[in-house]
Amino acid sequence: MSKYETLARIAIAGYHSHKDDPEALKYFTGLIAEGLHRTPAIHSGLISEEANNRPQGAKVTKEHFFGRQASAEKIMSLIAAGKSFNRIVAVIKSRSRVHYTTPKENTDLKKVGHLFWRDAYKEIGINLVPYIKRNKKYVYKISGTVYNLNEAADKFNMSAAGINYRCKSKSQKFKEWTRERIN
Repeated sequence: MSKYETLARIAIAGYHSHKDDPEALKYFTGLIAEGLHRTPAIHSGLISEEANNRPQGAKVTKEHFFGRQASAEKIMSLIAAGKSFNRIVAVIKSRSRVHYTTPKENTDLKKVGHLFWRDAYKEIGINLVPYIKRNKKYVYKISGTVYNLNEAADKFNMSAAGINYRCKSKSQKFKEWTRERIN
């Protein structure tokens, strides 16, 4: 059972245990919000431009773009409406998604937390771009041209694993495919 499913089971059981006590249900909803923080983050595939252009080694933050408390309230309202277990799990997974931002951007977003995430990002000036994992260890030389791993994969319409395989291969077929360690 995944952590998302576990949280769904806890939320459903807790809702039915506390639905007749508004104060207890409100408190329990807060516990579900905390539970959302403990589910594995699911990366959206997006990063802020500022985080993407950060210096090597600078930290990024996993920014939960749906607020935890509002998400917990949404989950509890779906349970109250009799939605299926699978639907509850899907919402938990959706609300566990993150974008990568800088720590400063993440802090700035708290000031406009009342806005929908797209509006909040616009207000703060955060532009999202596709995230491409940085290659910190190797450059790839193919027929005399130097690439990073993602560039090589795009150029040759291959997976990163395929590029790695060819560059490490001892086959004469790929003798012009090499990789070199960088510092």
